[in-house]
Parts: sequence; C-alpha cells; structure tokens
Amino acid sequence: MSESGPSSTTSGHRILMARLRHEVRSHVPDFSSSSNPEMTFISQLFRLDVDIVGGGKHLRAIISEQHRTTCGPLGGADEADTIRFIRKHTTIPVPRVLLSARGYGSQFMLMRYVDGVNLESAWRRLDDDQRAHVVRQLRSTVMRLRSLQPTHSNPLAICGLNNAACKDGRVSSNPFGPFADESGFNDHLIHAAEVYMDPTALSEIRARMRDDHRVMFTHGDLAPRNIIVREDEILAVIDWEHAGWYPEHWELVKALYAPMVEKDTSWTRAVREVMPLDYETEWHVDRELSDNMVGGF
Repeated sequence: MSESGPSSTTSGHRILMARLRHEVRSHVPDFSSSSNPEMTFISQLFRLDVDIVGGGKHLRAIISEQHRTTCGPLGGADEADTIRFIRKHTTIPVPRVLLSARGYGSQFMLMRYVDGVNLESAWRRLDDDQRAHVVRQLRSTVMRLRSLQPTHSNPLAICGLNNAACKDGRVSSNPFGPFADESGFNDHLIHAAEVYMDPTALSEIRARMRDDHRVMFTHGDLAPRNIIVREDEILAVIDWEHAGWYPEHWELVKALYAPMVEKDTSWTRAVREVMPLDYETEWHVDRELSDNMVGGF
C-alpha cells in the first residue's frame, strides 16, 4: 500500500476502510446509515478511550456486546499475528481475532469481546483456594509458552514473532532490535540507560548480566490487568504487544514490574509461584535499570 502522495493515500484509505466496514458488518449490527458512514464507522470504533502505551497511541473500543477493536502504531510483530500464533499452537485462552489490517502508521484488529473482569479487579475478592487455582492456571500458561519452538532460523535470537523487532515501553518508546543473541540484547539495555545512569555503574551492572540464558517465548506483560477472569477461571490472556522470544528470566522480571506488585504483596508471592525458578540476580539488575529509565522518554 503506497503512501507516496495525496491521491494514493486517499485511495488506500478508502480500500482499508471499505475492508474494515465489510468485515465489521458481517459480525455486528449495521450502524452506517448516516450521511457520512465512514465517520460513523470510525467514531463507533474508536470514540471510547485512548490509552498511552509505550509512547504511542493505542485506541480501544467496545463496538458491541461481542466485539472489541484496537488500533495501535506499527512496529514490531502485529499483535493479531501473535494471538493467532498462540491460538494455533497452544490451548492458552486468548481473544479470537476476526480481522486485522495495517495502514497509515497503524495496525487495526477486530476481536471477539471477552466478557469478564481483569484479575487486578478480581484478585482482592478471591480467597486463598481461588488464588491458588489462578496460580496453577498461570503456571500452565507460562509452561506452554516456554515450550513453543521459534518461528525463525536462529534459536538464539531475541526478537518478536517471526524475527520482528522487540517492544518494551520501559526500554524505548519505539521498537528495537531484533538481536542475534542475548549479548546484543543486554548491550542494548545498557546503551538505552546511558543517558540516565553513570557509566561506571552501568559497567558494573553489565558485568552481572548473563549472556547464556535459554531463549523462550514470553508474553512480556503478564500483569493482572492483562488477565481476564470470571471468578477464579481465566477466560483470556490479552495484550500480546510485547510478546516474543526473550531470555528465560524476562517473563518473571516483567511480571514483577507490574504496578500491582507495589500495592499487593500477595500478588508478588503469586508471581513467584507461577515462575518459581531463581532469577533474583536478574530481577535486581532489571530493577536497577528500570527504576532509572522508566518515564525518561
């Protein structure tokens, strides 16, 4: 799809919107009877809220009782492709993607709406047995992710799906990488922190970073807000934007970075039960870097 000039942009925009309208109409009631159906369509899809994630605008809207849309900036693997990959190769509950499209600096996705609440809201109401049941389900989820085989030729690569760039809003507001191995990934983490931290401290931190972890598929943001539940049953794991092939400790350190960790120590304990391996050194290194970097860009 060319964006080289006004006419091609207008033509491409019409094609993209026609495709989206056609797909949406096959799943939801017709809402395009106004004199300007395109604007009606856009307002229906994206009028409800805007979240700022990783420096880019991600628009989310519920357009019917059964459907949810997202719109986010391009870069890295498409979240829709990642969700399809997970659905195809695992039994992890994820939303069903009905349509995805790319154009004009954005990626669009239409999904079936998952009717539940996020775990951050539900956690405080669960008793010990229910929390233990959630932990068991999450442990199974992580184990299934870690059993996935790479979709690219280099098994040591740190990257998104199909060797796409990495995404992590704590490291950069833009996609970065991919990297041939963990050493390159770690070097980039240090480089990203150079404008915020003393070089001597960074040199000492780099010396504590291992370059030989196993590389495993990782959700990358396994926070309670991204886990949809009904009572103590997990209905869906959402927001796969940061997913990809990362060092084996990355899932834990990212999960422990979730804001709820600071508010509820019971969730911290739960995360460590989900991923019981000893990554204390890696977690401390991650905290030293992220505490100085987050909010800096």
